[in-house]
Amino acid sequence: MRCPYYFVDGQFNPDRLLVNDTGAFNAMADAVFYNAIAFTLTGADTYADHATSHVRTWFISNATAMTPNLNYAQMQRGPTGQVGSHTGLL
Repeated sequence: MRCPYYFVDGQFNPDRLLVNDTGAFNAMADAVFYNAIAFTLTGADTYADHATSHVRTWFISNATAMTPNLNYAQMQRGPTGQVGSHTGLL
């Protein structure tokens, strides 16, 4: 049985919605953005601390930082399995 996969440039793969917690990165980015704005407007260190905590957790701390690789840059599905491709990075 052959399962063709059609490449459609400029459109999102609907299978991306099958991944759990897809909104976590957007939530973190919004939290950093709004805390940075709040710090700028009020000067309260609490907002800066919250923003830096998110950045530290997602990108700096060895225990929790994201460790991206090209294995899942642009997934190609089909009968041979799910293989990542470097072409997903622009």
